[in-house]
Amino acid sequence: MARDVNASINKCEKAIAQEEKNISEAKEKIRKLRKEIKKLKVEKNNQFASDLLAAIMKDGDISDEKRKEILAMLSKSEAKNFGSQNEKTTLPEGKIFNGNDL
Repeated sequence: MARDVNASINKCEKAIAQEEKNISEAKEKIRKLRKEIKKLKVEKNNQFASDLLAAIMKDGDISDEKRKEILAMLSKSEAKNFGSQNEKTTLPEGKIFNGNDL
């Protein structure tokens, strides 16, 4: 009887260890996906800035000074948007992600 209980305890402990490993792997995947999203958002914003600049220049000549000013404004806007978006997607310290968080 004691052996059956010990076997059940060991089985449960192994199952817990496996689930903890799964959670750890899932957290790492989430981190990688967030990095990829960040990279893609920067790429998207850079493409938008390039397209906008091309459209402005197509309509008429634009000075280098004005072009730099527009790029600076876009960069500030991107940084601001990314910062606020990052605040929305970051889990509080110590919070464990689960299916209910979606």
